[in-house]
Amino acid sequence: MNKIAVLFSGYGSQYVGMGKDIYDESRTMQEFFEEAANCLDINFVKLCFASSDSELRQIRNAYLALFTVNSALYTILQEEISFTPEFVSGMGVGEYSALFAARSITFPDGLYLLNIYAQAFEELLLTHRLGILQLLSISVSDLKKIIAQIPNLSQHQLTVSHIIDNDSFFISGHQEGIIQLREFLSDKNNFKNVAIEEIDEGYGINSPIMENVLEYVKGHLHQVDFKDLILPLINTVDGACIKKGESAKYSIMRQINEPTLWNQVMENFVGIDTILVIGPDHDLAETVSRVYPDKKIMVISKRSEIEEFKKAYMQGVAEDVDKQE
Repeated sequence: MNKIAVLFSGYGSQYVGMGKDIYDESRTMQEFFEEAANCLDINFVKLCFASSDSELRQIRNAYLALFTVNSALYTILQEEISFTPEFVSGMGVGEYSALFAARSITFPDGLYLLNIYAQAFEELLLTHRLGILQLLSISVSDLKKIIAQIPNLSQHQLTVSHIIDNDSFFISGHQEGIIQLREFLSDKNNFKNVAIEEIDEGYGINSPIMENVLEYVKGHLHQVDFKDLILPLINTVDGACIKKGESAKYSIMRQINEPTLWNQVMENFVGIDTILVIGPDHDLAETVSRVYPDKKIMVISKRSEIEEFKKAYMQGVAEDVDKQE
């Protein structure tokens, strides 16, 4: 039997027009947009299909739009071809969509939580100059040695906030420290092989700097009923398998101020045959493909991609029947 895992895309994958072809013909997606608009008084049709890249890139807009589109895509997929994933997971705020898919939280509760989180995060960014660097072709251990060599860098609370794989990760902290580290690494004589890119804060600071944001979100968690999951969820802070509602709540809290260990999440894919990336994230699909080049990895964000998966799934079912006979 073909084993399927589902991953939900996170911040950075959003783009104006995402999901438009499906929205135009799917009453299910239209209902998700309508419910999101009623919950938050936001015109999601305008936001997703007729805004600007800069508007959709804003943290609150991106988080809520991605959650709405991803949740609708997964629901449509299940309506058209019911299948049971071995587990679900999500990159960054994609974990909220994973919790929705596992029926731990309702769609309105997911909107509520993300809205609370995004508002607190944006307020933090108004009062603190923070930043994130993506580094390639350098190990975490080597980076920590480098940080120790730079005078006064520790006061800027630089933290490895996302580990993608052995030589790809994000480091976050106060902007002054980010600038100082970038200048140090830009010395081509010493670090000519290191690729450096500054990225949006929306990917997540994921460090103790977020403590006030965490406390604010914790103050609102009592409003949400986290139910036990109908599907296992692999969380992003340590790659652990979650099945209980209380564990899901704890995972959401940890995600705010602890690093994302995507390398540990991917260890769970060893026995998986097909990996579905729900949402417009071909970069995430490529990241998984580099680790598992022999697995079938499919992005689900357009009608043509849904049809491709349906065809592949039904072919797999037919092959299983033939084997049994």
